[in-house]
Amino acid sequence: MMPRTILLFRHCQTELSRGKRLIGQSDVRLSPEGIAYAEEIGKRLLEYESFHHIFCSSLKRSKETAEIISSFLNIRVESLDDLNEINLGIWDGRYIEEIKKEDPKGYDDRGKDIINYRVPGGENFVDLYIRVKKVFNDLIQSHQNMIIVGHKSVNRIILSDMIGVSLKDIMTIPQDHGCCNRIEQQGMQLKIKYINRHFPNL
Repeated sequence: MMPRTILLFRHCQTELSRGKRLIGQSDVRLSPEGIAYAEEIGKRLLEYESFHHIFCSSLKRSKETAEIISSFLNIRVESLDDLNEINLGIWDGRYIEEIKKEDPKGYDDRGKDIINYRVPGGENFVDLYIRVKKVFNDLIQSHQNMIIVGHKSVNRIILSDMIGVSLKDIMTIPQDHGCCNRIEQQGMQLKIKYINRHFPNL
């Protein structure tokens, strides 16, 4: 059996990408720069092997990236809520400096226990791990060559087990806007070919 390819992208740059904010499930659109970069990715992927599916989250920045890529490859996009970025509750979309000023204890507590600390109204990384690993495992059992357009924390969860990075250290996995991670699958064995690569060197 030939290995199949999974390309795991982070969505491209958004309207809120500049500035030190915590962006979880705030539903922001791509910036003009992000749209242009997604178009370049789509053109580049025309030189790749055939892909049969594109999956993305239900958040606009992921869907827009996936739909732009799909417009070049002419394959259907399917959005899945379980691929959404971590829910940051009452902190979502806010500047880090504001959070540190208004909730210094909460910000400090989260820094000390990033895995288990849950922002009021949101998720912690254990919650995220459970939902992301389930949806990813479902996808790799049921589809051929695929593209997944995820988010920074979502992608880090997917990659962490494959590269032996513990949940408490997943922030060390680089995931820039528009980056690509190539995963090859042989049977149920997954192997990473590269992480955080950018156009045109996909």
